[in-house]
Amino acid sequence: MRVIAGKARGTRLSSVEGIATRPVLDRVKESVFSMLAARGAVESAGVLDLYAGSGSLGIEALSRGAARCVFVDSSADSARVIRANLEKAGLGSAAEVVEGSCPAAVRRLAEAGRRFDLVFADPPFRDAAGLAGEAEGTLSETLAAAAGALSQGGTLVLRAEKGTALPDRIGSAERLESRVWGRSEVAFYSGGSAEGIGR
Repeated sequence: MRVIAGKARGTRLSSVEGIATRPVLDRVKESVFSMLAARGAVESAGVLDLYAGSGSLGIEALSRGAARCVFVDSSADSARVIRANLEKAGLGSAAEVVEGSCPAAVRRLAEAGRRFDLVFADPPFRDAAGLAGEAEGTLSETLAAAAGALSQGGTLVLRAEKGTALPDRIGSAERLESRVWGRSEVAFYSGGSAEGIGR
């Protein structure tokens, strides 16, 4: 797993050991960021990376010119790995790492008036027994709060397991398109409020 483009290009990122993470394959990440670049959604953006895992998506955004990124994950191990990866990539000064529940963290950010141009939501896939990695109600709560934290015209990127029934709307954000790469389905939403951005 590496940073694909930008000022930290080629930096090898560590993954989180001992928990069921699904690192984003480089080819999927490259395709997602090509689509975002075509929308002008990364340069100078305020970014929120939810269920951040190793921080790969947010770090890629920072490397490609995003202004700032807030990383949120409930795992202490993930928070530690994100900080180490940010240090390796030389991007720590533009980042904030929040350890805790995604719904609660997003609500706090929104209540503080923080707004984001680009939000990544990469919740756990089902495990081998078919059990949900993230309770449906909790995920819905997180996504609704995330849509409320989008700046006007902001982009929310949701990665889910292929075959998942993805909503056409999340709060005020409307789905623009979805793409399938291997086991992943990635949906792009646009919308948000007219208030500020999360710098």
